[in-house]
Amino acid sequence: MGDDPTAWLLDTGPPWVKLGVLRDLLDAPQDDPAVLAAREALHGHPLVRECTDSLAGWPEPALRRHDDAKHPLQRLKLLVDLGVDRSLPGLPRLLGRILASAGADGQLRSLTLDPETQEPLRLAYPCDAPILLGAALALGDPADPRAEAALEAMLVRRERDGGWFCHAEWRGLESEWRRRPISCPIATLDSLWALARLPQADPRRTSAGAEVLLRHIDAYDRRQGAPLCGFQAGKRFRRRKFPFVWYDVLHVLDVLTSFPDVAGDARLRSLVDAAIGDAPSGARFKAGSAWMAFKAYDFGQKREPSPTITFLLARAARRMG
Repeated sequence: MGDDPTAWLLDTGPPWVKLGVLRDLLDAPQDDPAVLAAREALHGHPLVRECTDSLAGWPEPALRRHDDAKHPLQRLKLLVDLGVDRSLPGLPRLLGRILASAGADGQLRSLTLDPETQEPLRLAYPCDAPILLGAALALGDPADPRAEAALEAMLVRRERDGGWFCHAEWRGLESEWRRRPISCPIATLDSLWALARLPQADPRRTSAGAEVLLRHIDAYDRRQGAPLCGFQAGKRFRRRKFPFVWYDVLHVLDVLTSFPDVAGDARLRSLVDAAIGDAPSGARFKAGSAWMAFKAYDFGQKREPSPTITFLLARAARRMG
């Protein structure tokens, strides 16, 4: 990355960056006064309050599209990615409502609109249920029987190629892809994100499925790429972007580098090289794309260097050694 951005991140970064630098780059212990202060500042930050306020009516409103960065489902994921912990007020009640959505098969269900009738339905989607599961594992009690059942329900739905396919109970999601042993990139990425919330020693914390993503991305690197379930991995995919709502370079790097057995893969190293590009002076990186819902924050604009984007790149590079 060129220069070391650590001092700049600690000096100018928002609380989630300072907490991440202390914890993930400097290996500060959890009881370090600086870590405690950063976590307290994070829990009181307007962005965290914005996310928790949007979740007050969970599961409302019904989900219309899965890449809606403003939707409470994605705000829930953002809370985990920012680094909040289970001491955040209001989480037990919220997680109780989420876990109560489980069906007889153990899958956690979100509220969505039937695209044919526009009626609200509680359904389990492989690109929603993992987010609910990951939040329950990260912010709640991983030993809760409902969380355990949801985890097993996700694991048994793994495809033959190791990933997950984005099919659900609603029959309209069955398509020509369903007739082939193929996985969906975003369903696979979100499922791996959920598994990364498990403790390192948990045998169910496996990177199986990462090969689906690495093979897809590597094909684009070799100019032989083709869309996978409609997802591409070209120029737009490689724009640095946060929060981790959809299938893009920083999202993939953050998830896959969480698994030590994948972090050294040469294909992943070429991806982080592409994400870093020509390191700017001071290793201060800008976002390459931004969600307009977050234009008030450093990662929601493309004009100025972003401490959040810079930290995420630094963390991915460090995990890769």
